Amino acid sequence: MNARVLALLRARLSGANRGTDLPIAPLVMHGLIAGVLCGLARGALPPFAYGVFALSITGALVAIPLLGELAYLLRADPAQEWVAALPASPFDLRLARMLHILIALAWLATGSLLPAAIFAPGALGVAGRVLLLLGGLGLVTCVGAFLLLLQSALSNRAEALLVLFQTALVIGVVVGFVMGLRLVPWLTGFDAFGAASAEWTWLYPPAWFAAPLGTDVAWAAALPVAAALVALGVLVLTPPAAAARRGRREPLLAFLLRPARALATRFWVRADERAAFDFVYDALPLEREVVLRTYPMVG
Repeated sequence: MNARVLALLRARLSGANRGTDLPIAPLVMHGLIAGVLCGLARGALPPFAYGVFALSITGALVAIPLLGELAYLLRADPAQEWVAALPASPFDLRLARMLHILIALAWLATGSLLPAAIFAPGALGVAGRVLLLLGGLGLVTCVGAFLLLLQSALSNRAEALLVLFQTALVIGVVVGFVMGLRLVPWLTGFDAFGAASAEWTWLYPPAWFAAPLGTDVAWAAALPVAAALVALGVLVLTPPAAAARRGRREPLLAFLLRPARALATRFWVRADERAAFDFVYDALPLEREVVLRTYPMVG
């Protein structure tokens, strides 16, 4: 790694969160949720099933901040034009950006992976706990790469579709947390990746990275390593989303909420509040960051 990349990385890290410390609150909340869920499930699951359960929690907990307060990592850099004028190649810029994303992902994942490793079944041992931690880091790399690819492909082209997908993802995560413990008895029947009764594991990324915790460790390690390498390539090669286009077109959700707005202005908003209400209602949806960060929370 050359000095240019390190300088760019230091600048990105110092500029994150307006120069404040690393976000501690998400780390504590993730640790609490993962500790409770993994502590309840540890005695009922074999190593592979426990890995799938724990990594599912990690992937979900990391995906939510990447759609919210950390979404700026995956979207266009507001200082991109200034950065592009620096004496660094486009590859250096993308490499520094990738390293910044990886550091943020690893920091977020640590909050849930450490409790998962601590509460892991005794059958995993020290080596199994290390594999669980490494698998979690590989999984969140894939999550970040997928969301980056999605934002780059849809942002400013089909933004309504992007918001709809983000909303569906939030709904899926919330429903998964509510129903997760009910799936523990079902998971007890799976002790290895790709077994005759576990074809679904081929389609479920947390199962890929939990595969080394099953019986065939030597063979199972190839799939998560390959997935992580592909994810790293996506993080390096995928360009950031294009800069936001200014426009006056009414957002889709604002159009769908017209009846609710009419009811609110008729029965809820006082006459002296009407100007402020209309200003906020009309102005905020035109701010792209507000749309991409808050509309998915409707889920």
